[in-house]
Amino acid sequence: MALDAKAVKTAHKLLLKIGGVNNYIREYHKDEEHPFNTVMGYYPHGGGWENVFMDVLNITDEQLQEFNEGKKAVPNTSFEDDLGKGVTRIGWF
Repeated sequence: MALDAKAVKTAHKLLLKIGGVNNYIREYHKDEEHPFNTVMGYYPHGGGWENVFMDVLNITDEQLQEFNEGKKAVPNTSFEDDLGKGVTRIGWF
C-alpha cells in the first residue's frame, strides 16, 4: 500500500530529523547514484509515494533509535535494510 500525502509528510519530517538533507523528496531511479541522507521516493502514486526511504552511511545507534521510536507515526510498514559497506536503508513501503 502506497504512502498517502499525509504519511509522506510525516515520514519526510522524521527522516530529516534523523539526518536527511533535502527539503523535497527526490525520485529514486535504480540506475542512478544518489547521495547518502537524501530522502527518496519510489513510484509516485495518488499524491503520495509507493516507498519513502533514505540511505544512511554508518548509521548511529541514536539515528536507529530515533527511527524506531518515530516509525509508528507513519501508518505504513517500515523497513531497515543493511545494504552492505556500512549503508543502511530506512523507510516505509
